[in-house]
Amino acid sequence: MRGCGYDMATILDVAKLAGVSQGTVSNVLNGKGNVSSEKIRMVEEAARQLGFTINERARMLRKGSSNIISVILPNIEFIQYREFYNSLRSYAKKSGYVAELLISNDNPQEELELIQKSRAVMAEGIVTLTCLRGTENPYVQAGFDKVCFVERKPAFEADYFGFDYRLAGMQMAGQVAARKYKNVAVVTATERFSNEREYM
Repeated sequence: MRGCGYDMATILDVAKLAGVSQGTVSNVLNGKGNVSSEKIRMVEEAARQLGFTINERARMLRKGSSNIISVILPNIEFIQYREFYNSLRSYAKKSGYVAELLISNDNPQEELELIQKSRAVMAEGIVTLTCLRGTENPYVQAGFDKVCFVERKPAFEADYFGFDYRLAGMQMAGQVAARKYKNVAVVTATERFSNEREYM
């Protein structure tokens, strides 16, 4: 009997109760190997009865990553950012991942800190609306090879997903010219980022 004042259950205890090998228990707990559904059920039931829980941090260390995708956004106040995050979170969940929201406040130093935070939780990958302006890629320097840059193109070579803002601006300008508008006002946040700059 396990409980207060007694040792915690081990993989060996789970294996004995389930009537399987320690290797089978390890495979079930780590999602590896070809284990029958009956043995998986027996191991899970034995683990539940013994109150055995695997240390999630240890599991991540063995795997080298977690099921976390870091999502670095400037803020969550703008509706387009909220809708983007909610859609991505829903898709990630269906694929067995957790989307962790991180806010940079359009501050390059904060974004660099969030990259390190993502590394500390061993994120599988990162999706970001970057505010970084340098030509060095700090994501690669931090060991991330799965990074999606959305809406804003970084100054360095990287995977980018978004609209062709230059083309959109040219087509709108063409419509304005064709209709012979005399006065036109363009309102944008800042030309500091690629999307606004290319549109202008």
